Amino acid sequence: MKRNFVLFALLGAMSPGLAVAQDAPADPAPEAKPEAGPDAQPAPTADPAPPPQPKAGPTPATASPVPTPAPTTTAPAPAPRASTDASGDPTAALAKSYPFRSSTFILWQNLSATGLHKGAEQTWNPMYSWLARFTPRYYLTDTVSVRAKFDLGIEWTNGDETTTYHEAQWEDTWLDLVAAKAWVDPLLGIDLTPSWRFVLPTSKASQARGLYAGLSPGFSLHRDVPLGHDMNLSLSYSFRYIKNLNRWTTVQYEAPTIASCSTGGAGLGDCGGLLHTGSRNPSHVFQNILVAEWAITPKLHLMQMAAYFNSFVYGLTPASAVLAGGTSVNVPADPNTNVNMRAVVWYLTEVSYDVHPWLTVGLGLSSYNPQLNEESKYRTPFVNRYTEIMLGLTFALDRITASIDRSVRTPMSAAARL
Repeated sequence: MKRNFVLFALLGAMSPGLAVAQDAPADPAPEAKPEAGPDAQPAPTADPAPPPQPKAGPTPATASPVPTPAPTTTAPAPAPRASTDASGDPTAALAKSYPFRSSTFILWQNLSATGLHKGAEQTWNPMYSWLARFTPRYYLTDTVSVRAKFDLGIEWTNGDETTTYHEAQWEDTWLDLVAAKAWVDPLLGIDLTPSWRFVLPTSKASQARGLYAGLSPGFSLHRDVPLGHDMNLSLSYSFRYIKNLNRWTTVQYEAPTIASCSTGGAGLGDCGGLLHTGSRNPSHVFQNILVAEWAITPKLHLMQMAAYFNSFVYGLTPASAVLAGGTSVNVPADPNTNVNMRAVVWYLTEVSYDVHPWLTVGLGLSSYNPQLNEESKYRTPFVNRYTEIMLGLTFALDRITASIDRSVRTPMSAAARL
């Protein structure tokens, strides 16, 4: 797809509508805000995890269960209820008591900014796509949780990277182990959340790279700064290292493109050097993410993220060239032209609003910068051909479940039965 889903594949959960995977602590707090950053979470009550990455919904908090009131008729099985949370909302307290709290479903709609103007580029290439993300999690303890990320995307315009029209594509799957607030600085109030991620190659891009798996330790630092008048500034920094385990050092074609390479026999089938794109696979990846989120009101948030990705590709091996007369010589890689590092800068600005306890709407602008300027140096224009306008809907599954649970298990009053 023309849409750069690598944005969401690299990061963890973002803010309400534009989040990706979550690595920040799930701090028991009333009306917790969903996460706001790929691997970093702006608020301690949210997990840092994606666009673009979506917010995780109200952060879980434990509460003392109370028995379900006995109905006048045959009583149903008692529900796992909590009295109320700090806000006095029994539904929120019940949601925070679930072991699967902060699980979310997010739907993004993305539109390329340059596609709005036909003269923006030499060839008009608009893009409109959807990305659906399911981010379940399960708390083993109050602070330790296992999490996952499943992405399915589809481009509704004519895609550049698909073989069939409107082809749905899976993104890489993440499996995370997170220890929220493993350490808190008693003086500065900065909390540390370490995590470990396994990346499974469920996307076509990773399969073309021959990726077996990605091993990724990381951590996030977070601090809240109260501003008064119910406003809060959440600051976070996340670091993640990824070691890719690849079968090949270069990107491979799915099938031989030369007829003789697909057949056996003497002198045939030995065309391995012609079956790759020439692009080298990343071996080591370093991610640094900075997120600032301003809670203007308890429901209205403004988030700004800057992410820096540095990838080191597999090194070049000496080539063997045959000279006139049949003499072979080894040609080593030129150290002056052999560039083994790739760098990308990604900006994301988002405004989000909690329209309902279980629904957050986010509107954002995302700019991905893998471009070079005339001097072959990386340039980072805020708006370029990779800029996307994004609309996200984040559904807090724990709140939805708690609402259904209370409505089913709360007995009707005598007046209601009449």
